[in-house]
Amino acid sequence: MNIAGPGTLARRQSDTTAKLVVNHDEIVRFGDTSVSDVLRRLPGVTVSGDIRLRGLGNGYTQILVNGDPVAPGFSVDALSPELIERIELLRSPTVEYATQAIAGTINIVLRKAATSGQREVKLGAVSDRAGTTPNVSLQLAERLADFSYTVTGIARQEKIVEPGGMEQVTGAQADGSINLRRTSRYQYSIANQSLSLAPRLQWTPGNGSSLSVQNYVELSESMRGGGTLETALLGAPSAYPSNAFSASNRIETARSDLAWSHSGAHGVHLDAKFGIHHNLRTIHYAFIGNGPDAASSLLRRVASGARDNELTSSGKAAAPFFTGHHLVAGWDGAITRRGEYRRQDDFDGNGAAQGALDEHYDATVKRLAFFVQDEWDLTPRWQMYLGLRWEGLATDSLSNVVAPVHQRSSVWSPVLQTLWKLPGLEKDQVRLGLARTYKAPTTSSLIPRRYTANNDNGPTNPDRQGNPQLRPELAWGLDAAWEHYFAKSGVLSVNAFVRRIQDVTIERLSAQNGKWIASPVNDGNAAVRGIELEARVPLAAVVAHAPAIEFKFNLARNWSTLDALPGPNNRLDGQTPLSANLGLDYRANERVSAGGNASFKSAGPVTVSLFVSNDAAPTRTLDLYGVMKMSPLTQWRASAFNLLQQDSTSARTFADDSGSMQRSTRSRSNRGLRVTLEHKFSS
Repeated sequence: MNIAGPGTLARRQSDTTAKLVVNHDEIVRFGDTSVSDVLRRLPGVTVSGDIRLRGLGNGYTQILVNGDPVAPGFSVDALSPELIERIELLRSPTVEYATQAIAGTINIVLRKAATSGQREVKLGAVSDRAGTTPNVSLQLAERLADFSYTVTGIARQEKIVEPGGMEQVTGAQADGSINLRRTSRYQYSIANQSLSLAPRLQWTPGNGSSLSVQNYVELSESMRGGGTLETALLGAPSAYPSNAFSASNRIETARSDLAWSHSGAHGVHLDAKFGIHHNLRTIHYAFIGNGPDAASSLLRRVASGARDNELTSSGKAAAPFFTGHHLVAGWDGAITRRGEYRRQDDFDGNGAAQGALDEHYDATVKRLAFFVQDEWDLTPRWQMYLGLRWEGLATDSLSNVVAPVHQRSSVWSPVLQTLWKLPGLEKDQVRLGLARTYKAPTTSSLIPRRYTANNDNGPTNPDRQGNPQLRPELAWGLDAAWEHYFAKSGVLSVNAFVRRIQDVTIERLSAQNGKWIASPVNDGNAAVRGIELEARVPLAAVVAHAPAIEFKFNLARNWSTLDALPGPNNRLDGQTPLSANLGLDYRANERVSAGGNASFKSAGPVTVSLFVSNDAAPTRTLDLYGVMKMSPLTQWRASAFNLLQQDSTSARTFADDSGSMQRSTRSRSNRGLRVTLEHKFSS
């Protein structure tokens, strides 16, 4: 993937703060239907259930939309790539954004009003083993005197089928003799459909001010169903060796952001933004577990839901100060109210009631931050960024089943970044950054609510419960980079980083009243380090009269060590040790272009607690795309994704003095073809 055109590459070279920018044309190049698929091809980014920088997810990587942290319950994959104007990758923090970014920040910026009239429609289809599903998008944009608007609408369907996954459970006694072996085959299907609308209105009266309203509304529904059939080869079966489930999920999302900006005399610039965000999720779930007889069977019905309402406010004032200094000061804050309920009714196979739960949770999270920063041009070749941010968090939670939770925390985050353009080498420069960042516990991890396993609770399949005593993780980080720019769009860079994290959150496994429970706890410190390589080489820059081919390569190697856990695999849970991408873009002529991307992501064993370890196999993917312009206004785009179709395998192992147990799973991945017809209407 082309990370940036010449314009954004020049800004990357001149910006004091380290930032990679991916523009809209590159975002939609492969015709992806999810943001995760776009991100996994970018330098230093991996996707394994969550989105990660430096191989770290689970809250270490900060995800922003239009500069604001995403609200609880909101997934960025709800955003279609068509709605995104650009994606910004910040390896080092800036105090203007929240510093909950130990690994870095990914800022997703939604599309703004077009500079001229535009009408575009895209009709597409995705074909894979689940069948063929359609998608359509429409964009209207116009400028009328001082007003401009953009309206983007998207409707899409998605189907996912797993026809034959496998799970195996093996147990052994202390002497190593096998005393348990079960094999299960499972299948499931998912059908998703969504409709989203993103209107934006901007007013520019001509006095240096502008006022805009950015809106986003989405309605999505999902139907899921599947079943498992277990065979006990040695030892006792689980409680429900034959079981099935069905679920329906409905999500309503709405957000509206009002932004005002003003450019005054003497270089003074003012910005303010106010937002209202809403997310509503309802789920109806049924589990049928077939035991040896009707009395020992289970029918479980669950109705659950969550509602998140958020108010946000931010603003800043920027002005030149002394010669060579550009000061910015501002604030940002948010109040989030979350309401959650779960009603569960259990029956045996004869219809007799076996128990019921009625749980309600209400939480309020308040965040307030103030910051000041100075971009200082010491010399024409040496720039420095100095920033300081104070951020406070307050979480209050009430429930009808657990004790109230009240937590307060605050963090001072100093940030320093410097850019030095090497003398005598116009295309070479060095960056250095030092910052304090943190990771706050999520609301769900603080509430001691029990999430139960429907079947076969054990050390490798425990119930999960929050911990109200969790503290934020604090980190000091050092980043260093060398960058070399050449030709019009070529770049070579080497980035190295070190993090020292205090009060790391790890998993603690315990047995209570015959049930195994996993809970997060703060325990000790961690050291994290890594190196990233990036190269983008236009072939014409090294071979005269070469065709219009551009090569892209990036590689990231990450290490971490936890003080509280024994080695050798005591790294942060889920950290990706090694990832790499190799891509190529080829423009045959003005009408035809094509390209591809191959990626590799390692995994391997990792110790997650004193007695538990996880393991996973490396993954490899290959994607191809092609674009053919039929006319200046019409083009076809086709892409083939996941051509290697590698199975996904993972394992969780528990071992202590009494014996061991391992639960391993294998599931099939999906490859397919996307085809899209894109047409622009002349204005």
